[in-house]
Amino acid sequence: GPPGQGKTSSLVKMASQIVIKEKKKAAVLTTDIVKVGAADQLRIYCQILNIPLGIVRNTSDWNQLLGQLNNVDVILVDFPGLTLRNEGELSWMQRLLPDTHRNVQTHYVQSVATKDIDANEMGQRYKTLKFDDVIFTDIDESSHHGLIYNFQKTFNTPIHSFGIGPLIPEDYEVATRERILD
Repeated sequence: GPPGQGKTSSLVKMASQIVIKEKKKAAVLTTDIVKVGAADQLRIYCQILNIPLGIVRNTSDWNQLLGQLNNVDVILVDFPGLTLRNEGELSWMQRLLPDTHRNVQTHYVQSVATKDIDANEMGQRYKTLKFDDVIFTDIDESSHHGLIYNFQKTFNTPIHSFGIGPLIPEDYEVATRERILD
């Protein structure tokens, strides 16, 4: 998703849930070589969780890194926040995606504190990258959650999970029917 939506925080919360609660082996890869300190931030979280971190700088890095991670159950990948307003950003992002023949699930991350019109515009841009579901963040920062309904209706996409606050890993919930209705 676009910048500032909570992608990295959501990834860390998801990794924490996988490692601590589900007792699975996980690894984190990042393609975010754009934002200063992004890889360093993830490195610290990965050290805390005692999981490997790899940095993808170009498409040839995928096979090398994935080959080293055969013993993990889940690999989470962090991408930089881009507006995709120009063709260069979109083509760079498309070139950086892993091979589609792999078992990949793509989550679009959207803050509910965003105006509907902006969220829909960004969603349309990212739709070309074919996301499977959406993670809504900043639930605690908004008193009106109509964006969740509106976004889901516009894009006809399932809801994966919610970021409900700043705490890691506590403020993360997998979407359930009951929670969505709440």
